Amino acid sequence: MSKQLLAVLMVAIFVLGIALIAVPTQAHTTLGRPTGTMPYRVRDADLPLPGHVPGPTGYVWPGSGKDWYTGDLAKAGDLNEPPGYQSPWTQYPPGPPWPTWWQLRTNTYAPFGAILTSTDDFINKGDLIFAINFTTWSGASGDYNYTSLNIYIPPEFIPPVDWEDGDTSNIVVSMHESPMIDEEDVSVSVFRADVKDPFGPNWWVIRIEADDTWALTFQEENKYEEWYYVRVNAMGAPKIAGRYIFKMFLNDSFPLMNSVDEDGNVVQVITSTMPAENWPVLLVKGEVDPGIIEGTVMHGSWKAELYGLPIQLPGVVRAVGVTPEGRHVEARGYFNASAKGHFEIEGVAPGTYDIYASAAGYPERKVAEGIVVYPGKSVHLDIYLEPGAIVHGKVFSKHGMADVEWTNPDPSCLPFTGDDGKDYIAPIMVEIYDSNKWPEPKPGYVWGDVNEGVLSESLMFERGTPTDLVWTDMGYKPSRPGHLMSFSPINLTDAPYTSYGRHVWNKPSAVAFPWEGPVGPVDPNGIFNGVGPSTVWWTKKGEKTFEFMFGNKALSNDKPGLYGTPTEFDGHVPQVFATWINGLKPGTYYIRVWTPGYVQTDVFGNPVDYSFTVAAEEWAGDIYVPIDLQLSGKINKTVHFHDLAGEIIDRPIGGPDDGRWLIAEARDNEGNLVAFNFKWVPKDKSYASILLWGFGLAGPDLDGMRYFLYRYRHIRDYGMMPGTYKVYVYMRGYVQQEFEWASVSLTGGTTYISNHMYRGAGINVTLFSKDWQYPTIYREWLRPGKSITIKVISVETGETMGTIKYWDDNDGEWKKPKQMAGYVSVPNAGWDPAWSKLKFNGSTACEEDGPDSNSVAEAPWGAGDEMAGFWGMGGFVADASYYRLGGDKDWKTVLGLETGSYKFKVSTSGYIFKDADKYVVYAAKGHQADTKLEVVIGGKITGEIIFKKERVMEALPYDIFMEVELYNDDGELIDTATGFVTKGTSRVLFTFWGVDGYPNYNGGYQIKVNTWTVYRDVTNGEYYPPVIGLLMGKNYYLGPYEQRTEIRVPSVSLSGEASVAFELDRRGYLNGQIYGFTWCNEMRPISWAKVIAVGESGEFTLYSIDGYYEGFLPKGTYSLTVIAYEGNIGYNSVTASVTVPDGGEATYSFEGLELSHIPIPEFPTAAIALISALAASLYVLRRIKK
Repeated sequence: MSKQLLAVLMVAIFVLGIALIAVPTQAHTTLGRPTGTMPYRVRDADLPLPGHVPGPTGYVWPGSGKDWYTGDLAKAGDLNEPPGYQSPWTQYPPGPPWPTWWQLRTNTYAPFGAILTSTDDFINKGDLIFAINFTTWSGASGDYNYTSLNIYIPPEFIPPVDWEDGDTSNIVVSMHESPMIDEEDVSVSVFRADVKDPFGPNWWVIRIEADDTWALTFQEENKYEEWYYVRVNAMGAPKIAGRYIFKMFLNDSFPLMNSVDEDGNVVQVITSTMPAENWPVLLVKGEVDPGIIEGTVMHGSWKAELYGLPIQLPGVVRAVGVTPEGRHVEARGYFNASAKGHFEIEGVAPGTYDIYASAAGYPERKVAEGIVVYPGKSVHLDIYLEPGAIVHGKVFSKHGMADVEWTNPDPSCLPFTGDDGKDYIAPIMVEIYDSNKWPEPKPGYVWGDVNEGVLSESLMFERGTPTDLVWTDMGYKPSRPGHLMSFSPINLTDAPYTSYGRHVWNKPSAVAFPWEGPVGPVDPNGIFNGVGPSTVWWTKKGEKTFEFMFGNKALSNDKPGLYGTPTEFDGHVPQVFATWINGLKPGTYYIRVWTPGYVQTDVFGNPVDYSFTVAAEEWAGDIYVPIDLQLSGKINKTVHFHDLAGEIIDRPIGGPDDGRWLIAEARDNEGNLVAFNFKWVPKDKSYASILLWGFGLAGPDLDGMRYFLYRYRHIRDYGMMPGTYKVYVYMRGYVQQEFEWASVSLTGGTTYISNHMYRGAGINVTLFSKDWQYPTIYREWLRPGKSITIKVISVETGETMGTIKYWDDNDGEWKKPKQMAGYVSVPNAGWDPAWSKLKFNGSTACEEDGPDSNSVAEAPWGAGDEMAGFWGMGGFVADASYYRLGGDKDWKTVLGLETGSYKFKVSTSGYIFKDADKYVVYAAKGHQADTKLEVVIGGKITGEIIFKKERVMEALPYDIFMEVELYNDDGELIDTATGFVTKGTSRVLFTFWGVDGYPNYNGGYQIKVNTWTVYRDVTNGEYYPPVIGLLMGKNYYLGPYEQRTEIRVPSVSLSGEASVAFELDRRGYLNGQIYGFTWCNEMRPISWAKVIAVGESGEFTLYSIDGYYEGFLPKGTYSLTVIAYEGNIGYNSVTASVTVPDGGEATYSFEGLELSHIPIPEFPTAAIALISALAASLYVLRRIKK
């Protein structure tokens, strides 16, 4: 056949292909609800109907498909690209253009929407783009508003910056970059979740929060068509292959139930947060052409009635092996109880594998070896697991050798009434470790207070290094293992992070695992993660023992209930809550029990480890462990308040507010914190007593709350070990001059001590606005309504003692002063009589935020509703820097002022604070110093920015975010002006207020501008599809506009003004598609391929997402090189030349990349290219010619 004829034939075949696939092919896949019957999940895609469950819906790219990202969704007669990720058992689209699109339905496997794993030698990098929209239903009405978004990212993903330290420089969000809300009301933070986090232990958490207004809103008048985006740049892929989920929570809330039943029928519309069924998923594959291992995990129990039944527990199956090239690889597949044992390990690199499997209470074992996985093939395995050891025991309340009733260390604390109507004393926690090499300090002290500098070592002991994985004979393991194997639930109440309460929504409640419920109205599906039969993990009034069980050997009527001690708390299981995925392996284990007012010691006060051993040769069966807890001693400290040192008479603490927090800590002779408590002291009180017994049940019974310190500082409930301790007390406006030592023993008795706190120094401030001339002329405030921050700093220590605020008796709040129109000072003649003067005697932060800034007196949503509150962490219980310094500063207070000299730092818009040393004031304890402060009207630099395209003024074609930075001649960043600029804008004005200019500074200034796109036209409701170059930010990519000349302001004087005008020119825009051949001679979109553009302007790197890459570049001709992915992994690199026009668009696609080291069969004439008819036919001719 001639080449010309073949080319014509191929074009004809391609045209036929257009007709074949002129049907919608862009089903967007989410988690859905796992089931035990094919297709093993329901409501996981928008198509086929009925689609996603109603409510907020999550997306992630790569994974959601190129057409969902570009908005080129299928319509009748359109040619559509391949879809994003689809489940292996998909039935969509109907009549697919190639059978492989249905994957396991047609006995083939070639997944879409995946990224390649990282390896030990190479981190595969790319961007993650998250989005949220709203799936409507017939009953939707009104607006749905959300103030926060939490995105849980699996810990295997590798950030390019230090997320442990809170660096958010690779995170860009659209929420605060829109005209809907004031950008200053939105914050973005990132952190690692706790080892016991109820949703994602050790996971990364991105938190986006609006303080006073809505960050995300879906409005009825807009037909709920809003979209919101979060871009996470330059992330590293996991080393372990598999399907990963991203958990999204709105309004600091989480669902308590599935939105749909196993048939996919909606049982509860969830709008208060995102339903778990709508969470986004991403496939990480171990090789370009992966295989899949699937099957069922079943009971291999000696119980005849259970043997061979599907296991109805969460668990994981791991494939650990080596590729033909000798590369070590691992892939995992997690399943929950509703999957009824069905598992899928997706993205498995071709190779030879050993298979390991485990489930909650069923210890991991090797279930198969020598399993060969070929490209695009599936392997079916049925797996049998045997239950592990059941550990149960009895905890005895002891006073010496005698058994005594459980005792609350605080006599004023009334019993907590549980859901069952019984009275409970205190929560109790049981933990199982595989090591007793406890980190310093030894047990009995706090294991890791974030404020004590020992948290890191304690966390390392518990969790190990979850993100630092090294290869072992059994696959990837943390370089340092964690030793915490199992623990009783810390989600002691409805909301996992709440403290102890008396409300109907957070009473002591039974917690079961996984199905011995329902155990209460808020637990309709038994989804809370206990460790055994239904148990209230609280000590009961009138009893002397507490019985616990890890595992269960009972059989329920409808579901098998046999399982051993569950271990390995994990968030990868496809459900809301983290849960257990393993059982106890052979070895020796240690138990520790924690409850307020008790210590785990012998009668002489020596710590005791209770150990047990799990046999290797046979089922260990029941293991019974009796444990004694000794009632510990207490310290009752009475504090007398005095106005002057040496004064005998106690004096009321006074106002202007209603009272103050008294905080007490006890420390041993090495400085280790051994006890903590706090109480509220009304303003008319002249003394107060506070009780110290260790940790747990802290605080007064405020709003029905008692405080569980594990949530805040990783401190377990525990009594005080026998010893002698130094007591520290803290209160605003007072200093402690005497430090008593008190001894406690195991008698359960109370040691009484008292001391005196003396009123510290006070400072009364009046702040004036003036110009820079001499003699000084006071000027009316330049920017009325702008807040004023006045910080007080100790001259001797350099420590900031707090911010000066006034008490507004009208609102009952501490507030910063503001510039006031028509006046030259604050306070002034117009000062409201209900406002206190600007008197400072210590930081008001404790009274402002309280023990927890998120504490509420009522349930955030109704008990038994579909969700519960997440609750953040804030206030002085979480952060001791609210009230004191650290150990290097002898735990000194920041709530009271010692006699000494103090200076100030003042900041407010439009002003500078000159000659700070001139305003140093000396203040003595018990006395008040008055001082005048002055701020000088600073210089003002204004500017006009004109947008141009090809040197011609243009209106913005889309919404952008702009950041204008001001630098001095030394390259120091002086100020930043930011703002959202809407589509259609042709010029923008900006102002820098309060510039420190002549005569203070004699140099000039430089102005630099960064821009990035946010929306197409949010003003007119165009949230979707995403704008070109969405949120690419300034740290990793170029923005849509460039500053082609250096903008310099020669100088500006104080109280003066300088102006500049300059232009920003639109850069060129480059985009295209990247596709590669698979084992079945079809093309698949390639994600996270690098496109390296090299030209006169420099070298720039872009990353593909679902086969689509884009970016802004300066005009010019570039050499484009595609690398997918690196070295011997992936495809052969390809280089091409492309010219990017000034302000224009260039498109260049790389189609048909060839695998780097895996041979590809002759391209069959039956395969129909998806990209372009011309490219497809020419490519086939080229391959035949070879």
